[in-house]
Amino acid sequence: MDLMVYQVMAGLFCVTVVFSVSYFVGYRTYGRKFKAQAACEREEMLTIERALKAFWDNEKQNLENGKVELEQRINFLESKLEQYRRKAAGVGMMGLRKNKLSDMLITLLIENESLEEKLFLQNL
Repeated sequence: MDLMVYQVMAGLFCVTVVFSVSYFVGYRTYGRKFKAQAACEREEMLTIERALKAFWDNEKQNLENGKVELEQRINFLESKLEQYRRKAAGVGMMGLRKNKLSDMLITLLIENESLEEKLFLQNL
């Protein structure tokens, strides 16, 4: 009877040792795999972050360039408007304001303004 108890205990000890060794080997193997996978995922996230940063920087630069272009256009058009106001005031001062000649001159000035604006937009 004692011999059977010793054999059962030895068998349980062997099973425990086999399970412990297999757990240790599995833990080491999968631990390395998970560390490598986590490093790859971190690198992928950093790559995506860098790509998004480059994209947003590019978009920001495009918007700033568009803003500068629009400011140039506004300044140009405001200067032309001021010129035409002075010209229209000069036409009114000449006493031509109440006849067809003054209307024609003002029409020509407005048409000239629109043509200059189109030319300015073409040169951008």
